[in-house]
Parts: sequence; C-alpha cells; structure tokens
Amino acid sequence: MRSAVIVVWLLAHALAAAEPTLTLLTWNVLADPARAGERAPALVRTIAELNPDIVALQEVQPWLRAQIDASPALAHYRGTVVNGKVMAPGGLYLLSRLDVQSISIEVIPTRLDRCALIATIDVGAGPPLTLGIVHLDSLPGQDELRVMQLAAVQRRLAQAPLAALVGDFNFGDADPLESAALDPGWTDCWRAAMGEDPGLTWDNERNALARANAFPEEPSRRLDRVLVRSQRWTPVESRLVGTEAVSALTPGLFPSDHFGVYVRMIGPMP
Repeated sequence: MRSAVIVVWLLAHALAAAEPTLTLLTWNVLADPARAGERAPALVRTIAELNPDIVALQEVQPWLRAQIDASPALAHYRGTVVNGKVMAPGGLYLLSRLDVQSISIEVIPTRLDRCALIATIDVGAGPPLTLGIVHLDSLPGQDELRVMQLAAVQRRLAQAPLAALVGDFNFGDADPLESAALDPGWTDCWRAAMGEDPGLTWDNERNALARANAFPEEPSRRLDRVLVRSQRWTPVESRLVGTEAVSALTPGLFPSDHFGVYVRMIGPMP
C-alpha cells in the first residue's frame, strides 16, 4: 500500500513538473532618481528572485537600465531592442527569457509623451503571445484620454489569438469610464486568482513613496494589471511584489511607489 502511495505521489509531481507554465511581472519602477542607489539593487534583486519569463517595466530610466545590464543574475534576459537599438521608449522596457520575434512602438493619443510597446513572443506550443505594455496618462480628469489610449492598444491586439495587455493603467476598479472601456474578452489575472482581494498596487497606507507622490486626495487603487485573452493559458497565481522596504534600516523606502504584479499561468499538456 505504501509503495502505491509513493508511486502516485511521484506521478503527480512529475505531471506538475511537466505542466507548461508562463510567468509575467509588470512593475512601474518610479523614474525619480532620488535614492536610486538604494532602490535599484532592490528592484534588480526582486526581478532576479522571481525570475519571470517576461518582465514589463514602466518609468525605466538610464540609472535602472545600467543596473539591469550590470547584473549577472539578469544576464539571461533580452532587453528591449527596437530597430536595432536598445531603448526604453516612453519609459517602457521589456525583459524576456523567451524568444522575442518582433517588437514595435505603438503611437497612442497622449499629453505626457506616452506610447505602447507591442511585442510578439514565442511561448512554446501554440500561437505566440502578442503583448501590449502600457503606461497610460496619469493626470486626474484624463479619463476620456485613457479611454482613447485603451481603444488604440486594444485595436492593435484584437486579432491576436493569444494576447496580454499589461502595465500601469492609471485608473482603479472604481473608475467607471475606463473600466467600461476594457474589452470584456480579457481575463483579469488578479481577479481570476485572487477574487475580491483589492490588490492595491498604489497603496498610500502601506507605501510611503506612494503617499509622498500621490495627487491631492488620491485614494489607494489597483492601478497595475495583467489582462490575458487566451483559450490555452489559465492564471493560477497572482501576487504583489515590492511590498517590503528595501532594508530594515530604511523602513519608509520601498523599491518603487507602485507594487508590482506577478502572475503565473498554466497551459495545456503537450
């Protein structure tokens, strides 16, 4: 009897190990260079520890790119290369352990020099992932502009059999106009894995940097999301990252004013 139990356990673990997975991290890393010498190592360390297949960053500046490029722990990632040049257009930066088949800049309506990155990534069996990375305009009262930005990017992703839209959306679940503009075909990975947990990525109560950078009377909100449209990949895990201070000696200093969102999805067996 004991031998049979061991065999079943081994088979279950073998199947779990063979189960296709796809992991993704989105994180607004705060462009402000203040205390970058303390924040950048924490950002790099967190990415390395999670080791996601795909990393979508917003507000990336040269100081962070330099830390990423210098890190042996991130040497297996390919950075954002557009037309043969490594760049972070509009602060958007893609790191991928998977083969990036193409990447381009998508022009969107904006008052803050924002754009979208569109990448096609080989995820193994099945169609490639068409990934849209965004950092929508952030100013209060720009809800109609954010709706136009969403429309532009969603049109670009509409025909892809496997698509994801990720990044800093700059609106929360209680903001009706932008929420209604999201295509109903998306699966919100946070909601799928975490239900009604608020998932506040902009948290004035927990994050001193968010509190310091908030607009007047701005509430805590879930600004950052991972949306997926797929018949093959199912989100099974979603969690916030960067939720601890960079060190016990600096309790008010976090890696960023946003918390990142890490997602794990499983696909069908080969």
